[in-house]
Amino acid sequence: MIRRHAAKVVLALMAATLLGAAPPPQLVAQWSSPADTGQKVLKILAIGITDDRELRHRFEDNVVTHLRGKDILAVTSYSLVPDLKAPGSREEILQKIEAQKIDSALSFRAVPLEKSDEAAWDAAWMREAEGTGTLRELIQRSLPVKATKSKLYGVEVTLWVTGTPARLWSGRTGAYKLSDLRNGASALIEDVIDTLRYSHRI
Repeated sequence: MIRRHAAKVVLALMAATLLGAAPPPQLVAQWSSPADTGQKVLKILAIGITDDRELRHRFEDNVVTHLRGKDILAVTSYSLVPDLKAPGSREEILQKIEAQKIDSALSFRAVPLEKSDEAAWDAAWMREAEGTGTLRELIQRSLPVKATKSKLYGVEVTLWVTGTPARLWSGRTGAYKLSDLRNGASALIEDVIDTLRYSHRI
């Protein structure tokens, strides 16, 4: 599966080069919890944490599409919270998640890199990945989402579960223009899903 996916990535990169287009976004670094016990997830909430409505919908819709038929239910967060800039009560959001019997979440956070180079961002991402944290804390500190403007963005992807450890896996992309993230959302989600399937996390 990984070989087949790698071949797809290589072909996409070759096609982008020939056409003069930007290569599709993909993971360039990963982290896995050493305390992971191999917990399987059954129902995933896809969360695109960005003030860009189009990018959020593309991220979340592609998670649902790529997991369809793989014995895993996936739910978009925009069906529960349409506007992340005005999300309402964060406690009510958590109650909605619990009511849906969601046992995990896959978050995609767009990080503006206007004031930070990729090396500094990588160090900050790794510190957070290796630290403590829960899905509840992510929602509490991320909402409401603030509007941002940057020439380049990176994406941090994290798999959360309701058990312990809460953060099972995390990955990040390189730096991309917002338009390239929108256009390459499907390729990025495929890369993430294939990575998680190969490691038997989904």
